[in-house]
Amino acid sequence: MLDPRPKPAPSVTVLLVDGTPRDMRTVGELLREQGHDVVSAGSGVEALGSLESLRPDVIRPKGFQASQGLHPAACG
Repeated sequence: MLDPRPKPAPSVTVLLVDGTPRDMRTVGELLREQGHDVVSAGSGVEALGSLESLRPDVIRPKGFQASQGLHPAACG
């Protein structure tokens, strides 16, 4: 018999890049409640610097300028 309950989504590592501490806290809390690992970076430069050691599954940049610095090879 099939189990009708939905299976939880696999946990992912999310890199949040946002200049607004309140937004980072709010989004981070929501993601953590869903079982995800969250790492925050205060700037695009900080986020780009962390990509060598951190291999996030998802990057949530604040704006277009931050995402312009991402190169597909840097993300996996």
